[in-house]
Amino acid sequence: MLPTSRYTSFFSTHHFYEGVRVTVGIMVPVLVAARYDEIGWGLAMALGALCVSLTDNPGPLHHRINGMLAAVVFIFITSLVTGYALPYTGLVMVLLAGFSFFFSLIGVFGTRASYLGTSVLVAITLQLTESPLGIWGNALLTAAGGVWYFLLSIALYRIRPYKLAQQVLGDCIMETGKFLALKANFYGTHPDLDDLYTQLLKAQVEVHNKQQVVREILFKTRSIVKESTHTGRVLVMAFLDTVDLFETTLTSEQDYREMQNKLGTTELLPHVGNLLQQIADQLMAIGVAMQEGKSFPAPNNIDEWLAGLKETYADSRQKFLNEENAEAFNGLSHVIGGISELLVKVKNLTMYTTYDKRIKLEKKIDYQRFVVPSYINIRLLLDNIRFSSNIFRYSVRMAAAVLAGYGLSLYFPVGHSYWILLTIVVILKPAYALTKQRNMERLLGTVAGGVVGALILMNLKSVPLLLGILIVSMIAAFSLIRIRYWLGVALLTLYVLVAFYLLQPGDYAPLFKDRLLDTFIGSVIAFVFTRIIPPIWERDQIRHLLLTAIVSNKNYYTYIASAFVGKPIDASQYKFYRKETYVSLANLSDAFQRMLNEPKSRQHTGEFMHPLVVSCHVLASRIATLSGYSRTYAPAMADKDFNIFIEKGAQNLDAALQWLQPDAGIVRQPEARDPLNWLEPHIIHLKAELGKKENRQGNGVWENAQDAVLLQFEAVLTLTTDIRILCRQLVENEK
Repeated sequence: MLPTSRYTSFFSTHHFYEGVRVTVGIMVPVLVAARYDEIGWGLAMALGALCVSLTDNPGPLHHRINGMLAAVVFIFITSLVTGYALPYTGLVMVLLAGFSFFFSLIGVFGTRASYLGTSVLVAITLQLTESPLGIWGNALLTAAGGVWYFLLSIALYRIRPYKLAQQVLGDCIMETGKFLALKANFYGTHPDLDDLYTQLLKAQVEVHNKQQVVREILFKTRSIVKESTHTGRVLVMAFLDTVDLFETTLTSEQDYREMQNKLGTTELLPHVGNLLQQIADQLMAIGVAMQEGKSFPAPNNIDEWLAGLKETYADSRQKFLNEENAEAFNGLSHVIGGISELLVKVKNLTMYTTYDKRIKLEKKIDYQRFVVPSYINIRLLLDNIRFSSNIFRYSVRMAAAVLAGYGLSLYFPVGHSYWILLTIVVILKPAYALTKQRNMERLLGTVAGGVVGALILMNLKSVPLLLGILIVSMIAAFSLIRIRYWLGVALLTLYVLVAFYLLQPGDYAPLFKDRLLDTFIGSVIAFVFTRIIPPIWERDQIRHLLLTAIVSNKNYYTYIASAFVGKPIDASQYKFYRKETYVSLANLSDAFQRMLNEPKSRQHTGEFMHPLVVSCHVLASRIATLSGYSRTYAPAMADKDFNIFIEKGAQNLDAALQWLQPDAGIVRQPEARDPLNWLEPHIIHLKAELGKKENRQGNGVWENAQDAVLLQFEAVLTLTTDIRILCRQLVENEK
């Protein structure tokens, strides 16, 4: 992938398309209204379009439709109610508190509902002054703007119904490529393994988030899963292969520290790292091609890469193999086998970019098991009306902060005071860490955008050029606001300054000062109320997520390992356990990262929590490795003696769960690390039994297969023991 491609590829993403769509939705009513000298009408419609666009984030079409229509209805109703209440300050304050609480609380129904609540609150804050259009005129035109944006969005979808799916799938493939590039760094010279694991945890969360978006769009879009068009089936197949490729990447998990110690002086490890980086680059390029809907040419030398690595491995093995590094060489042999699988998946993904009618599409999957149903459950809303609910605390905090901001704007008149409320609404989030991050990025973006805007207006007076800057900054701002918030805010500030200057040419300095002052006041209010009405700290929630991660790992392990005692593995069930494990690990890692951004006094000690999170991830990778072995080796190696590994691993995880359960009735005894010496006789016996099977079969089991499988089982037992002991230490440290 060319260096510039990382930047030019942005123009094929759904983020850029969204920026263009929102800009068109806002500017068309303004330009048409200006043509007929009715700019007030245009601005009211633009406001409606802007607010409704906030709910139009990627997802199944019927979810987007429901979100946008609900936004139109709520914006119309709240505009009317607010308009009639404006003459009565006390009533406005009551309404603001009520609306802020309710439209924050509906976030309990999910991300789209949260965006819906934000869109309505933004509309309310921007209409807290009397409109020259009248109450009904303002409400109708604002709703009309929302309807216009809704029609625009649906029309664009109908024209290119698969474009969004292609874009998010391409994004997912690229994120998987970034994850693989991080894995490649483990084979570099003198890698910082601790730092790489930290980066890997963050990257794994991102991959999961991307997969979840694709899963929602593909499996909940009826035209893709039910109409069975060739394009839709190709996209589903490409996604399934992307998930399998990600799992193959996880199966390459090794004891990197030991591998570096034993093989770091050879040229083998850098060769492996370079090849993984080349595959990662291929994935990045395939992701871009998928987003653009273009065919990606398969590299001619892809098989030569692998052949060269195998040759280097054979030479290094002949030169350096001894008793001390034999295990490291065997582990690397498995990595090379995994690379072979990666290259097969890369070839498949390359083929899918052509949408060739001759592509065989034979895989079937039970879609319903892999998506979470979305519906409005009033009981869920009622159950969260209690102070122990984080969303309830957030709703109270939002209502109190908005009320304080409005009161401050009344008694200390400051320029465009609605910017104070707008800042509060967009900064305050249920999690402390996200609120803190948004606060800093909002201030940074406002200052940066204000300075750039002032410099532009100081040196440029040409209306056509300023209009061009306005359009470009709008597109860029709405494209980046969801992924690079501070930069999106900077561009949005630039757009606001230029827009106000074009509407009312004159001194822009007061406008710049108002923007900075109002943003600063809103940020301070948001920060103060986050401490006055604090959220439920991550340390108080992370234990539940840790429990879920351990349970999902246990289910995943016992199901996969059962193949080695002769039980059949159902592909759909296996993938379900795999998905549940990755989701729980992503949630755990995300919560842990948020906890690190909370006040030190509100954090768990990283001495135990960090290694616990890492151990859970590494355990999942080891289980993924076993899943690969289960498909190739288990039928020939199945033996009841593997039960000792399965049962002991499950017992370790059960013991860990007992330590974490908040049940005072559980009797817990002090434990020490279990030495694995007790396994030795079982391993010797099992190897003897496997040898008999090999002799009876005549053609033998794969070379080194027994050692490789047993090595993974031993690694799982070591990790489950570590998790059990770390859970005990974590609990005892809290006392």
